[in-house]
Amino acid sequence: MLTRPLGAVAENSVEKPVALGGLGVGTAITSTALLVVLVVLVGYQTRTERRQTRTVEVAPSTVE
Repeated sequence: MLTRPLGAVAENSVEKPVALGGLGVGTAITSTALLVVLVVLVGYQTRTERRQTRTVEVAPSTVE
């Protein structure tokens, strides 16, 4: 519930003109930065994912 309002506040504070108290970066640069961060995080998660392998134990054979 908090991610949307917090994200909007962060975005507005970065995109607003300096005269209005922001950093004046602009929408295109902010969107590109977000895309880069998301791609890096998804790539990191994909490369570091631990795959679990299942082992099946077979009972010893009783055939003589």
